[in-house]
Amino acid sequence: RSADEAQSVIDEYFGGDGVKYYKEYFRQFAEMPNYVKKIPDIVGHFDLIAKHDGKHFFFDTQSKEYKDSALECLHALAEKIGVFELNTGGLVRGYRDYPYLPPFILKELKNIKAGVVISSDCHDNRFLNAYFSEAEELLKSCGFTEALVLTKEGFKGVKL
Repeated sequence: RSADEAQSVIDEYFGGDGVKYYKEYFRQFAEMPNYVKKIPDIVGHFDLIAKHDGKHFFFDTQSKEYKDSALECLHALAEKIGVFELNTGGLVRGYRDYPYLPPFILKELKNIKAGVVISSDCHDNRFLNAYFSEAEELLKSCGFTEALVLTKEGFKGVKL
């Protein structure tokens, strides 16, 4: 959603409280595996709730409360889905200054031995691998030595 639409949702359904908004997002996201016929192979768009972070201040993504909510959700999902997406699409489209998955989430994924795939969430083939080298450097800075790629045989680790 656009920033204006996000603000409208926060105002209308959460009384203007961005903290309630992200807590409900993470609560519902954590429950997603309980409501799908087939468990997904990859958790995508994990922190999409922070799409406009940096340009609009709906809530503080650096607060302990936000990080605790995100990590609680991450652990719930990681129990059933072991692969998370590091998405560069927000960089390509100018929404964000960093990929979807900030370092605190990536470090926890490394800590719990979850896998990470790099994706551009490409809506335009000119940007198919946009910001991948930056994503690889971010993964390295968070302790990863490999990223996963999907092959015919399943996920395989590729050295960064």
